[in-house]
Amino acid sequence: MRKIYYILLLGVLLSSAFAITVPYRGKIYLNEPVIHWENGYYFSASFSKPMLGVGDQLYSASLSFFIPQGLFCYGSFGLSISHIGNAYSNFQRLAVFVKSPKLLAGSVALSGWISPGLERAAYSMENFYRFDSSDPVFTSGTNKFAPFIDGGFAAQSDIAILSIWGKNILPPNISISGNNNGAEPLGVEGYVAAKLYPNVIPWLGAEYDGVSQKVLPTIGITYRYDGWNFSSGYRESGAWLSITAPIVQQRFWSNYDMGYHLASAEVAGAAMTSHRIGIEAVLPKPRRRLPRLPNFVIEPGELPDIWSKDTVHLSVAVINRSNVKSDSTNVSFFAISSNETLAIGVAKVPPLNPGEEHLASYVWVPPYLGTFNFIFTADDDGTHFPGISGRINETNEGDNRYEHEFLVFGDMKATVSPLIQVLTIPSITYIREEQPIVPLVFFKPKSAEILSKYDSTLAIIAKRMIMNPDVVLELRAYIDPETDGDSARLVSARAKMVKERLVKLGTPPSSVIIIPPDKYNYKKPRISSSRKNIPVRDKVMVEEENRRVEMLARFEGIRHLVYEFPLNPSAQEIPQNDRAVLDTVADKLAGVLCSDHSAIILIEGITPRDSDPVG
Repeated sequence: MRKIYYILLLGVLLSSAFAITVPYRGKIYLNEPVIHWENGYYFSASFSKPMLGVGDQLYSASLSFFIPQGLFCYGSFGLSISHIGNAYSNFQRLAVFVKSPKLLAGSVALSGWISPGLERAAYSMENFYRFDSSDPVFTSGTNKFAPFIDGGFAAQSDIAILSIWGKNILPPNISISGNNNGAEPLGVEGYVAAKLYPNVIPWLGAEYDGVSQKVLPTIGITYRYDGWNFSSGYRESGAWLSITAPIVQQRFWSNYDMGYHLASAEVAGAAMTSHRIGIEAVLPKPRRRLPRLPNFVIEPGELPDIWSKDTVHLSVAVINRSNVKSDSTNVSFFAISSNETLAIGVAKVPPLNPGEEHLASYVWVPPYLGTFNFIFTADDDGTHFPGISGRINETNEGDNRYEHEFLVFGDMKATVSPLIQVLTIPSITYIREEQPIVPLVFFKPKSAEILSKYDSTLAIIAKRMIMNPDVVLELRAYIDPETDGDSARLVSARAKMVKERLVKLGTPPSSVIIIPPDKYNYKKPRISSSRKNIPVRDKVMVEEENRRVEMLARFEGIRHLVYEFPLNPSAQEIPQNDRAVLDTVADKLAGVLCSDHSAIILIEGITPRDSDPVG
C-alpha cells in the first residue's frame, strides 16, 4: 500500500512540470513555479496525460491567474489550481502566489515569492476491491485536506539569472490514516541561466527530490523567435520538450509539451511518454482614469518699470487650464532681494470656469533700489515662503509659480559741464555713426560672392536706409575684363547679391535699385593707368579696384550726383561760377539735412582721367 501511495505522489510531482506554462517573455526554465507577466493580467489553462506505468493513465489539469506587478505596491499576486488523478485517487492543490517588487542591488534585480496553499487527497473506495479492506489507510476516511507553503527567490542581471525555490517548506500531511509519515517531503530546485545571446538562453540546475532523496541534475536551453518559445531539458527522471506558438503575438499563445520519463525501479522498467496541451492569454493593464482636477497657470500681466520709493501697480493673470471648474483660491506675491524676503501680499481668486482667467493686482512701494526676484504662486495663502502645492489638488502643481527678475531704479540725474570753462558750446550735435563708411563692395575674379569682411559695411548701410525711407540706393556693378572676362551676366549677379544682402538686413526692396548694365559702361576701369608697364603688385591692386559694386544714395527728386566740376591741380578755391551752383544745391538739401542729422554729404575727389594715380 505504501508503495502505491508513493507512486501516486511521484506522479503529482512529475506531472507538475506540465501544468506550468511557459510564456514567451516569461519563463526560460521548464519547472519554474512562479507564473507572472508584468505587462498585463495573465491567464493559463492546461490539460496533460502523464503516463507513469501505474496501470491506468493519469490525467492532470491546471488553471492559473496572475495580477501584474505595479498595480499594488507590495508586488504581484497569483492564484493556481491544479488537479491530478486516476480511477483510484486524485489530488488537488490550491495555491496563492505573492511576489515581492524588484529590489535593485547595483545592476542586479532581486525578488522573492511565497506561495501558501491547501492540498486535498481523495480516494475512490469502490475501486480498491483488490486490496485488503482492513488496511487502516482506507478505513479512516476517503479524503484529507492539509496546508502547505512553497517559496523562493531570484536574482537577475543583464547577463545571468539565478532562481532557487523550495516545495513543501511547510509539508502537507495528506495521509488519510493520520500517520505523520504521510507528509510530503521537502524538495529544493534551482537553476542558473546565462543570457549569452538575445534569443538563446542555456541553463543548468539541480533538484533535490524528497521522495527518492536524490539530487537530480538538469540542463537545458530556451530559444525565442518572433513570439515563439522553444525549451528543452533533461534530468535523471526524464527529458522534456516545450513549444509555445503565438496565436496573437503578445496576447494569446498555445502550448504543447512532451515529456519522456525514465520510470523508477519501483514502477516498471519501461519508459513512458507524457503530453500536455494548454493555452495562455495576457490582458493589458487597465488604464487608471485620472481624476478630473483643475489646473492653475500664471502668466504675466502688467509689470512696468519700477522706481525706488515710488508706488507701483503690478498684476498677473491666473488661468484655469483644465476642463473642470476650480474653487476659489489665492495668489501670493513675494519679492526677494539680496538682503531679505518680502511678503508683498495675497490676492483672492474667485472660482474659475475652464479656460477662464482672473487678473490678480498688487500695490507695492519698493523700499530701496536694487535687483528683486518677484515670485507669484497660485493656490498659496502667503503665510510662509510659497510652495507650489496648496490646498487644491491639481493635475499639475509644477506650473503654479511665475518668477521674474526686476531692477528697481533710483533717482536719475544728468549734468552737462564743459571740460574747459572758457569753452562755449553753441549747439549739441548727435553723431549716429562714429566712423564713415565707403559704399563699395569688391569681389574676387569671376565671383559674385560677398566676402564676410563687408558684412559690417552692408549692415550699417541697411540701418541707414531703414532710418531714411526717402533715400534711394542705386547699385552699379563693374568687372575687370582681364580677370573677369566680358560677362554682363556676372555684372548683374554681383549687383543682385548686394541687393539681396541689403534686403535681408532690413532694407525695403523698393529702396534699392539695380541700374541695368546697358545703361552705363560696366567695363570702364574704375582706376586706369596710362603706364604701359607697371609692377605686378600695382596691377593686381588696379584689377581689384575694378571688380566692384558701387552704392550711390540719392533723395527722391534729387539726382545722386548733385554737381561735378573740374579743378586745376594748383587750384586753392572753388571757382565763382561753381560756387554759385553749389549754393543753389545746398538750399535744396538744407531741409533734408535739418530733418535727419545722420545724413552725410560725401565730397569725393577724382584725379583727371588722363593722369596716372599709381605713378
